Amino acid sequence: MRADVRCSVGRYGAEGEPPPRPMWGLSARAAAAIRQVDRRCFWPRATETALSRYRAFLTSGRWPLYPQREDCPCDGCSLDDVRVARDVLEEVLCRLPPRERVELRRLVSPLDQRYLSLTPPDPFARNGSWWHQRLAAEDRGAS
Repeated sequence: MRADVRCSVGRYGAEGEPPPRPMWGLSARAAAAIRQVDRRCFWPRATETALSRYRAFLTSGRWPLYPQREDCPCDGCSLDDVRVARDVLEEVLCRLPPRERVELRRLVSPLDQRYLSLTPPDPFARNGSWWHQRLAAEDRGAS
């Protein structure tokens, strides 16, 4: 499923934008490939932001966790919905070369396992990726 985010929002090196930082202990090759996908399809540091939001959601200390919809249309705020953040990560994983995909997958897979263990399944969800088939905050009172 394609993330509902705009493509080619910005470029690295734009006026006032800081230079890229190293990413999460990934190889320089993987970090460069991720930045290239960010530039082509999202915005600078989209993957880094999505991964940070995904981690933050999973370490909030509450259980069970319920993803919440973010109604703000801007790119950064859309990632406050952890499902959109995971959509971005999936899109990046699909676009990376195999070796770099393995490196990023190594970071995402443990988070996916935690997401599955901390979010209740939505018995009525029929469509979408598996991370969209979890009970969301807006669905809790709908029974």
